[in-house]
Amino acid sequence: MLLAPPISHWIQRGFRGISLRFILMVPFVIQTTVAVSIIGWLSVENGKQAVDDVVQRYQHEITSHMMRKLDIALSIPHHINSLNASAFEQGIIDFSSQQLLADHFWHQLHHHPGVNYIYAGNTRGGIVGIGKLSDDHYSSFQTDEFQSGPFSLFETTSKGDRLKRLSASGGYYDARQRPWYQVAIETQQPTWSKIYQYTGEERLGISASYPLYEESGQLVGVFGVDLILEQLSEFLRDYELPPGAQAFIVERSGYLVASSTLEAPFIQPYPNARANTPTSSLRSRRTFLEKSPVAI
Repeated sequence: MLLAPPISHWIQRGFRGISLRFILMVPFVIQTTVAVSIIGWLSVENGKQAVDDVVQRYQHEITSHMMRKLDIALSIPHHINSLNASAFEQGIIDFSSQQLLADHFWHQLHHHPGVNYIYAGNTRGGIVGIGKLSDDHYSSFQTDEFQSGPFSLFETTSKGDRLKRLSASGGYYDARQRPWYQVAIETQQPTWSKIYQYTGEERLGISASYPLYEESGQLVGVFGVDLILEQLSEFLRDYELPPGAQAFIVERSGYLVASSTLEAPFIQPYPNARANTPTSSLRSRRTFLEKSPVAI
C-alpha cells in the first residue's frame, strides 16, 4: 500500500531552488509596500484636507470683504435719511414746500450716486422725490398739492429741470398706503422695508425709511431712500470673484434679492410683486442658500 508523502515533503520541494535571500526579502518588500501605500494614502488625504482648508479660508475672506463693502453701501441710505432729519430739525427744510424738498434732494443725489431715489411723504398722503434712471437720466415725481391724489413722473436734467412727463397715474396715489411709509410708522424708527414694486414701473426696490416727528411727538412724515434690486446685482457683478464663483444676497425668508449672474433673481407676476418666484436657473440654488452659513 502506497502512502501519500507528508505535506512537509511538498513544501520542501516547493522551496527547493529558492534562495534564502529571496525568502527573507519577500516579507520585507511586502511590509515596505504596505507602509508606503498607507503613507501615500494619508498624504493624499491630508493634501485634500489642506486644500479644503485653504479654499474655505479663501471663501471666508472673500465673503467677509464683500459683506464689509455691502454694509458700507447699505449704510448710505440711512445716513441720508439721518441728514434730512437733522436738516428738518435745524429749519433748513420743512414739509410746507414740495419744491424746497425737491431742491434739497437734488443736492443729496449728486453727492450720493449709489442711491436711486430720495423722497418724502407727509401725513396727507402726498409725496415728492427725485431719482436717477441711469447715469445720465434723472427723474422727479410728486402728487398734486403735496397730498394724496394723482401721481406724476417726469424726466429731468441733472439739475432738476423737467424735460417731459414720463407717466401719470390717472388713479389715486396715497403715500400712507405704501410699504416704505407703513413700515416706518409701525416700527417708529429707521428701518428697511420689504421688497416691493414701484408705482407705474416694472421694477423692484427696497427702501430705507425714517419716520419724522415733532418735539411734541406728532408725526410729520416719512423720509425714504431707495435702492433698486438691479443696482445690488450690479454691485455683486462688479466685485472681482474667483473664476466660476457666484454671489447672492438673500432675504431671511430665502427670497433672492440680488445675484452676480446676469439672470434676474425674480420672475415678476404683476401687479403683486410679493408673489415673486426665483427664475429657473436660480431656483435650485435657493435651498442651498437658505442653509448656507456664508450666504450674504
